[in-house]
Amino acid sequence: MFKFKLQALLDYRKGIEERHLVEFSDKVRRLEAEKGILEELKGERLVLIGQLVKMQERRLSATDISLYHSYIHYIKDTQATQEGVISEAANEVEDKREELLDAVKKRKVIEILKQKKMAEYQADIISRERKELDEVGIFRFIKRAKIEEISSSL
Repeated sequence: MFKFKLQALLDYRKGIEERHLVEFSDKVRRLEAEKGILEELKGERLVLIGQLVKMQERRLSATDISLYHSYIHYIKDTQATQEGVISEAANEVEDKREELLDAVKKRKVIEILKQKKMAEYQADIISRERKELDEVGIFRFIKRAKIEEISSSL
């Protein structure tokens, strides 16, 4: 029966790969959540600008207009901050992607080695079986030859 000597290493590499996959997935989810926050901020800013335009049709005090402008400016600053957060999250996703790809490569190297060792093992088994069958054939031939020799001498 085939037993791969580096099976423990292969199992370890699979575990590392799974851990990196989970971390990568978490980072992707975080990136998507941060993008969602940015979209909400953009939507809120557009709504505020629309409200300000409608409010300007009526008579408003300078204080009200100033408050709206200040809040719109605050949302714009928050958007810029959120874009920085998204950029950082995207970098983290890329780092985790590279770690995951590295882990996959390392696991595949061991799996390829396992496949080669398995092929060598199977070739060795086939070779042994062939030798045994050849020996059985030779012994049968010798046995028949002896039987024929004995029967012809009688």
